[in-house]
Amino acid sequence: MSRKLESLTSASAIDGDLTFRDLADNLPTLCWVANADGQITWYNRRWHDYCGTTAEQMEGWGWQAVHDPDVLPAVMERWTGSIATGEPFEMVFPLRGADGVFRPFLSRIVPQRDEAGVLRRWVGNNVDISAQVAVEDELRRSREELERVNRAIAEREAFLSSVLSSSTDCIKVLDLAGNLTFMNDGGQQLMEIGDFADVAGRPWTDVWHGAGRESAKRAVEAARRGDATTFMGMAETRRGNLKWWHVAVSPITGPDGKPERILCVSRDITELRASGEERDRFVRLAENSTDFIGMAARDGRVFYLNGAARRLVGLEDRATSDLVIGDFFSPEQAEQISREVLPAVDRVGQWAGEVELRHFGTGEAIPVLYSVFRITDANGMHVAYGTVTRDFRERRRAEDDMRLLNGELAHRLKNVLAVVQSVASQTLRSASDTEAASRDLSARLVALGAATDLLTRRSWRSADLGELAVRALTPHGAIGTRILIDGPRIAIKPQVTVAFALTLHELATNAAKYGALSNETGTVSLRWGIADQGGEALLDVHWREHGGPPVQAPQRKGFGSVLIERSLSAYTSGKTEAAFDAEGFAFTLHARLEDVSIDDGNN
Repeated sequence: MSRKLESLTSASAIDGDLTFRDLADNLPTLCWVANADGQITWYNRRWHDYCGTTAEQMEGWGWQAVHDPDVLPAVMERWTGSIATGEPFEMVFPLRGADGVFRPFLSRIVPQRDEAGVLRRWVGNNVDISAQVAVEDELRRSREELERVNRAIAEREAFLSSVLSSSTDCIKVLDLAGNLTFMNDGGQQLMEIGDFADVAGRPWTDVWHGAGRESAKRAVEAARRGDATTFMGMAETRRGNLKWWHVAVSPITGPDGKPERILCVSRDITELRASGEERDRFVRLAENSTDFIGMAARDGRVFYLNGAARRLVGLEDRATSDLVIGDFFSPEQAEQISREVLPAVDRVGQWAGEVELRHFGTGEAIPVLYSVFRITDANGMHVAYGTVTRDFRERRRAEDDMRLLNGELAHRLKNVLAVVQSVASQTLRSASDTEAASRDLSARLVALGAATDLLTRRSWRSADLGELAVRALTPHGAIGTRILIDGPRIAIKPQVTVAFALTLHELATNAAKYGALSNETGTVSLRWGIADQGGEALLDVHWREHGGPPVQAPQRKGFGSVLIERSLSAYTSGKTEAAFDAEGFAFTLHARLEDVSIDDGNN
């Protein structure tokens, strides 16, 4: 178009050529003519239609009003440069339309010279290239987007390749028949495969053992239907080693959304399963232990308690996730645990000592042997606290009982020594000579020893009257033949036991010296029973001799007779009677049962 204008304007003067003006006014581009100094003298109708201007507004250099102010300096620099050199001008810049919108135009300005080569005018042509620029912009954006997508695809492929190469899982692709078509490098190492070509095309299900093979077959069938499944099983490596695997099987769909291949991702869980079995053994050990076993995080939060621990402190039906170590102790004890015990564990790894736990239901203080230790991870880092705590209530009760028993034994020993002292003093005082005194004292001390022996075996709580009678009387005759013993089981008090032992010894000794046991035919019967008198239980004890020589009351009572009459009555608050009948000597004790007997749980 510019060349056509150039030929037209060189043929005649622009001002007088009506044919050129009519043609230029009807051109679809913006056209104009300027003097040699650059002042525009004429615009075609298309210019004014587009810009919404008048000839007066555009006169001279008025065209600058429709230029973009930001671009105008560059346009002026280029345009004034062409005016100075006479060289053609070409540039793309925006022009404002009547609607106020700037659109890009390709502007070309060519010089018009006369036959002598003198520059007479400039002819300008501005072509709206908005559509072209839009297309070019769209093409550029499409090209940039394509480049971005290609980069993303390349990065994704590189990433997937890196993942497949570095993955510690065995990643496989099967055809729909279940045959191997691909396996990543890490998977080949796990399956101990030197060359994938050796296994390519083989059925994947053949490597599985036992129930794992059926699970693998079902997983392949499910993937053909478009379903994803998981299972665990044992599979054999290329070298024949069996490993446990956790497997995820899913379909790979094609463009039509239908499965066209199968993806299998297998994770080696052999060590995990072994550690799981070891953990299960520990849990079974902990849960079957009768000791309090617990674990807590470094911040004190309790995260494990075995059944014995829950029972000990009354937490059978309560959640423990909100508990901390200090909750298991009284406030004072919790302060000690925080201030002394846990810091000691942090420093040296363990602490053990006696403390008291708190029962969550009753508030009871529970004495325990509290043993706390560090729990470390594989790197030796202290990650938690552990405790194996033993219930010390039985031991504490045993210790209390032992202290009580020791005190009671000390008291009983004092009493026994007092009895020994009294027996010795009375024996020596009433003896006719040293030999008789020694003999009588020894016999009485033996009887006393029998009583204390019975009491010692029962922790000085009680003694059985029948057993005491047998032990005291056996040295004097055959039990059941010459000495008859009969009566119900009665547990007698310690002090009464000593009195009974001495009394039975004196009775048997007198019978052996003077009574029924002094010949070959006499017998002695010892019987006791319980009678009810006015609602009160009474113990009646009867000693009777038969078949001995005639007896008569002694002219003077010796220590033995005094001991027989007074010993039991003093210790039982009962009544004693001694009778020297023609048939033989008889002795009777009547006493309240509660003064003599003690309930040992066996009556």
